[in-house]
Amino acid sequence: MELDDASISDDEVVLRRVAENFVTDDQNIHRLRPSTQAFKQDGPDGLVSVYLISETDPATVADEGPEKYLASIRVGVLRELGLGVVRDLSSGGLGHCVITGRKTKGRLNQIVRKAEWVNGYEPE
Repeated sequence: MELDDASISDDEVVLRRVAENFVTDDQNIHRLRPSTQAFKQDGPDGLVSVYLISETDPATVADEGPEKYLASIRVGVLRELGLGVVRDLSSGGLGHCVITGRKTKGRLNQIVRKAEWVNGYEPE
């Protein structure tokens, strides 16, 4: 497993901002879901920015970026895929973390199928 913060519980939920063009209609699961692009690496370090829902709220996260939607996923799901979550308070504000580890196509597909839209921030 990659770098991981053991003080963050598996039951913790993280939020990820999702741009309108990163929403796809998945006919296999019969619902709109984030595309794999929504959870791809941000830059060369391979880190994906997320926010702990216990330390912030959806409105604050949504207001900090131009993205229109919010997706959520449990930290335990990410760890089951061999990924980690670490705090990153140097950028991004309260509750900011990053998902560490290699986001392979298979891992990304599993993440987006298990991600859920946050009420009030979901595509229609």
